[in-house]
Amino acid sequence: MDHWTMDVRQYESMRNHILNMIDDSGDAEGTITVKEVVEVAQDRFSTHELFPKGRVRNYYTFTKVDMEARCEIERVPGKSPQRIKRWTAD
Repeated sequence: MDHWTMDVRQYESMRNHILNMIDDSGDAEGTITVKEVVEVAQDRFSTHELFPKGRVRNYYTFTKVDMEARCEIERVPGKSPQRIKRWTAD
């Protein structure tokens, strides 16, 4: 995916969605499955003008990886299916 860029509005929309899903729908430990976050994003953004082709999985993936690199969120180790949570400095 060389030279792939994402509009800052797309990034911020997806970033806010991910954080809101963790905060509002996470379990008692503050984790949520990637599948649930993606499914809700697909429903929410499928007709949104920022996502004209209606498929949001790649936008989610690129945003999630960037947020992991910035220590905003992290994967929960040893969990399947994959779960994410807000980053904690353990």
